Amino acid sequence: MDPAADTPVVIVTGGRQPLLRRAVHGVAPPLWLAGPDPGLGAAVGRPDAEVLDVDPAAGFAAAAGRALDHARARGHDAVLLLNDDAALLAGARERLVDAVARPGVGAAGAVVLDEDG
Repeated sequence: MDPAADTPVVIVTGGRQPLLRRAVHGVAPPLWLAGPDPGLGAAVGRPDAEVLDVDPAAGFAAAAGRALDHARARGHDAVLLLNDDAALLAGARERLVDAVARPGVGAAGAVVLDEDG
């Protein structure tokens, strides 16, 4: 089994903000949306996304914690957390999962680029 393909991508969102549709585009399952609206996946063109009910007023850390608890309960060792205004470039998921699989590594971060690179 490919660890990257099994690692959930979790996008923390306060709702249907305009960049969320771009953030979910091209993300292979499993895709989880941590937000307040059960219809969020369908609203952004991803009815296959699992929506974790999270109050946006609780903030990113609370939503991330909820996603991590959910992942552990389902047997996942890792998740890839994204803000709802981010988008993954091709190969990013695999590189990040490979990085945290190394001995002694507990977290990895990506280079963040604006639309101009």
